[in-house]
Amino acid sequence: MQKNKILFHGRHLLHTTFQEQALGRLAQRLKAESGEVEVVFAVTSANHANSRFNPVPFHYRSIGIDLFARTVLEPIDVTWHIIPIPHMTPTERFAERIISHAKAASEGALGISPDNTIAFCSTAPLIEQFRKLGFEVDAAEYDVRTKQNIARVPQDILKEFAPRMKSWATLPLDDELSGATKKLWRTYPEIAAEIERLWNEQLLTEHGDLTETRDYGTYSFSMSKHEVIDHKYQVIKSGIVPGVIVDEGCADGALLVRIARDYPDSDLIGIEITREFLAEARERVRRGEFGNSFVFLYQRNLARKIFDDASVDTTICNSTTHEIWSYGGGDETLKAYLKHKFAQLRPGGALVIRDVVGPEAGEGEIYAWFNDTDGVTPPPDDVKQYPVKELSTKGRFYRFAKEFFNGRGVAYAEQIRDGESLIRARRKDIADFLSKKSYVDNWDSELHESFTHWPYSRWKAELEAVGFAVDEGISKAYVNEWIVEKYIKGTTRLYAEENGALVDEPFPPTNIILVARK
Repeated sequence: MQKNKILFHGRHLLHTTFQEQALGRLAQRLKAESGEVEVVFAVTSANHANSRFNPVPFHYRSIGIDLFARTVLEPIDVTWHIIPIPHMTPTERFAERIISHAKAASEGALGISPDNTIAFCSTAPLIEQFRKLGFEVDAAEYDVRTKQNIARVPQDILKEFAPRMKSWATLPLDDELSGATKKLWRTYPEIAAEIERLWNEQLLTEHGDLTETRDYGTYSFSMSKHEVIDHKYQVIKSGIVPGVIVDEGCADGALLVRIARDYPDSDLIGIEITREFLAEARERVRRGEFGNSFVFLYQRNLARKIFDDASVDTTICNSTTHEIWSYGGGDETLKAYLKHKFAQLRPGGALVIRDVVGPEAGEGEIYAWFNDTDGVTPPPDDVKQYPVKELSTKGRFYRFAKEFFNGRGVAYAEQIRDGESLIRARRKDIADFLSKKSYVDNWDSELHESFTHWPYSRWKAELEAVGFAVDEGISKAYVNEWIVEKYIKGTTRLYAEENGALVDEPFPPTNIILVARK
């Protein structure tokens, strides 16, 4: 059977002059042999965007493919199809999955098979996969004899030039970029700007997340349950000023949904840096969860200036300031952030912060008894041999002490006092451990974050230094009794030393509410 189809798969982030020429030659050959020819553009990771791996959304890629096809295929009377393929982790069945998705998306109309289709592919492992499936392969940029590329693939071009992509027209790309890609980027300059922004956002991983280890499904489920969101909303509600309300670090948008019910006439803006949460928040918009409220979502780094001066009425920071401190530059990054927030608020506006908090006198040492019978308690040097969820409270502390903050760890001493084996450590380190010990599904990512960098008094001083007036009728550090009852009670007892004797120490505050007005 003569071949009359070409399967051209890939992310299609851009197209090159080499691809123009190679695809054109192949299509012309099949046209001469078979008469009617179809090209199937299988766009992998079509449901991904907002990352260095995939900086161009599918709708722009589709426009680019159509321009490319009209340049290369239309003059020789070859038809084409654009098929979105969802993101998949590369496996030994990746090629098979591409074909299955293409068939299903076309409801079988395309009839792709080894008998009628040539795979246009330059990725060595996928070339082998297609061949094992019986497909003839045109290796495009890849020379199968020398096992080297004879031309650069799009990803190589992006890696070199993406950090300066807004000025692409002045870069030495004229011989490599296809005419269709040049036309696309001239028509939609936001594409090149988005590529440059994402490539220079080093806070994110290649796939658009803050960490490689966070389980976003578990995290989102635990943080967005109705009772959790309702609690968060109720404690900040009195600080909200209607108008333009910005949730900075909006995650999956659950808090904004709650705000939309009470402030339907306000403009709601969500800021989120991670690709996964941003996608979940946009899905809430699609489902209509915000009613008729105006809602817009941006992917931005909170440590940078985002809004014009005096353009926002309320800025909400819900569980985000500790991430700014932890993933940014510590104190200086957080202080700069507060200055940006003061500038962006209108007079009378409010900065509303709900987050974790450090204890006062955090550098002072206290004693802690940790339960060693509610799980396995191996010697400190052996704790990594066990899953975190199998360890006792004391075993988890041993592991925390080794791994906290990318291995920086914490100093402690183990002593026998009044017949009990106790841990002696800084008050803030014990508080950090208690805030994390139950996050077993996201242990690695949580241990990268400090929860106790500033106590309430430091927060108040820093906000006032910027120019804010702290509303002390609302603002406070407090112990979330639900957390204590569910996660701490029975696992931990704390003691301070007074005149050589141990006295009970209350559990440290778990959270802070700050309403700072301009």
